[in-house]
Amino acid sequence: MVLNLADIQTIDQLAAFKAIVPLAVGTASVAYLATKVASNYYSSDKDIPTVALKDGATSHDEEYKKDPKAFMLRCEQEYGSVYNLHLFNQFQTVVNGPELARELFLRDDLNAGDAVEELTGMRVFFRSMTKSNHEDDSMVIHFLVRDFITPYLNLYTPRIVRNLEKQLDEHLPDCDRKLVKNPVNILQRMVACAMACVFMGEEIGVQSQVIDTFIQCTYDFNEVVGAGERSKSFWRTFRTKTKYTYMSPMAKHINVLVNAATPVILRRRKEEAEEGEAYVRPDDVMQRMLDNFDKYNFVDIEDLCGHLLVMVLASVHTTSDASTNLLYYLAQYPEYIDKLYEEMQEVLAQEAREIEELAIKDGITTDTPLITKPSDAMSAKAMKKMVYLDSFVREVFRHRTDLIGIPHMARKNLTLGNGVRIPKGRSVTVNLRSTHWEESMQGPDPLEFRPWRFVGKAKGTTKVGPDFLPFGMGKHACPGRFLAMQEIKTVACMMIGRFSKIEMEDPTKAYDSLHSMMGAPAVTGLYFTSRQ
Repeated sequence: MVLNLADIQTIDQLAAFKAIVPLAVGTASVAYLATKVASNYYSSDKDIPTVALKDGATSHDEEYKKDPKAFMLRCEQEYGSVYNLHLFNQFQTVVNGPELARELFLRDDLNAGDAVEELTGMRVFFRSMTKSNHEDDSMVIHFLVRDFITPYLNLYTPRIVRNLEKQLDEHLPDCDRKLVKNPVNILQRMVACAMACVFMGEEIGVQSQVIDTFIQCTYDFNEVVGAGERSKSFWRTFRTKTKYTYMSPMAKHINVLVNAATPVILRRRKEEAEEGEAYVRPDDVMQRMLDNFDKYNFVDIEDLCGHLLVMVLASVHTTSDASTNLLYYLAQYPEYIDKLYEEMQEVLAQEAREIEELAIKDGITTDTPLITKPSDAMSAKAMKKMVYLDSFVREVFRHRTDLIGIPHMARKNLTLGNGVRIPKGRSVTVNLRSTHWEESMQGPDPLEFRPWRFVGKAKGTTKVGPDFLPFGMGKHACPGRFLAMQEIKTVACMMIGRFSKIEMEDPTKAYDSLHSMMGAPAVTGLYFTSRQ
């Protein structure tokens, strides 16, 4: 029997039909998918050894969680460069060492997007926000970030600093040991405001409804990726695909952006028509996307705002999370704050002198100093000079990153460079212990937190490679890492400059706080004590 939509007469009937379709499709698919998952979980390969399970265990989860580094080291020593694990409700192939890690990221027949899609259903979530560029391997977001953000960081930085500071003044003013139960909430508002002003311009970005929309979207994103979860969940993926395919809640967020952006866009077009060549184009990502509307196949303003929403929510989610985690490391290692504070003061003072000298050289004179407070001198150039801060941040990322991460799915039966065959559809991941915690790659005492480990070395926070993989590697390396690191280090400077001490509310929960998964709720709050 074929159901004709024309036979459905009322809105209520149509709504009921929409609700029934995903349920019916899901019910019909459960048996097939369950069979597929089971066959993948319990499959075996002649080429690849599977790490033996302990007596009575059905997975390697317990052994891994007890001591991840020791477990992964044992797997390397006993099973070689490639082996299979039953971990986090997945049967996955793990590769060791820098050469195989490099191959995993550089091969086109091993795809990270496919692996993440199977784990989360994320593609449906992102496609629910846009009308164009829905190909699985679309690089439009990558190109937008690469072309319209990274080259303009020098222009965006003052705007980032100004809006981060404004939100910090409002939500965490000078205080004497103030307890903040969920510091990520403050960081989210700071980052959301700064990113909104970079992507959509300050006239739009400072609007409370726009900031609230970007923050709310991070919660939606958290739900999709399974914040704080490692295990593969069929039902989470199924729920995401159902929710965002048929009745996506993202439409209301896009409407907020469209309503805020439309009058600004219309005014800009009017001014451009009136002023002609004399028109000064606004410095924000939205304007650059408007200027390249046809190049990126945008359908309309809703579609353009949807692409902006994708970029901003990903930025807010990752940057606020990483900035929050950085605060917990500052709380755990207070002995390093003074050095970071001294470096910041020295660099910003030097930057302030250079700005004043350049103004004099250009014949610019004012009754008041150009630099009235340290944040006025926070530039992209200044951040590059803070080598101790850069090293500290990289070491935080190295320690926090999980030992099993960044899976790639085989798009066909393939053979690795070492001769090991990988079946189509297999999830292949990197044992980061063999790179992030290997002495030959990280230097002495790789298990220790040594914040100055990378000072004087060509290993900045944005330099990717087998020894530093949080942002991936190769042509698919995260293009937003330059903006993210610029903002994270700016947040760090503001916190270090404003607070002499940051302490954990419950020091017994330090380990869980330092190694929390992205998006996981705080297990303990933080105390903040102002310098003044």
